[in-house]
Amino acid sequence: MQLETLGFSGSYLSVAVDMPDSALQGLGRSHIIRLDMTVSVERPISIYGRLNVGHGPNTDELLRHLGDLTPGLLAETKTIEFDLYYIEMNEKRLHKLWLDIIFEAPQMNAVRIRDLFLSRHLRADV
Repeated sequence: MQLETLGFSGSYLSVAVDMPDSALQGLGRSHIIRLDMTVSVERPISIYGRLNVGHGPNTDELLRHLGDLTPGLLAETKTIEFDLYYIEMNEKRLHKLWLDIIFEAPQMNAVRIRDLFLSRHLRADV
């Protein structure tokens, strides 16, 4: 996906990625969701990932910074993890899961996302 923000006047831009219903099966507070994203940018920019978990009438979110990206021809791979332990969610009422990719101050920039990979892992029993 390539995103070009010529003449954009907002303070941020968000792209939402909905997860399929099958991603909710067996999901609980004992899971960590990992995001690996390969991205290249034309100008320096900050990118955030926000995982949104809908359960019952509530929606909880976890926000993580992917880091500041430096312009260049080579794409950078960034990794962040969302630990669901920190969400007081009702596991029996899960109904929606989505990821927002938030570009802070994206004016006059071109961003290319080459790979976006989400995986879930069980937390270690300690």
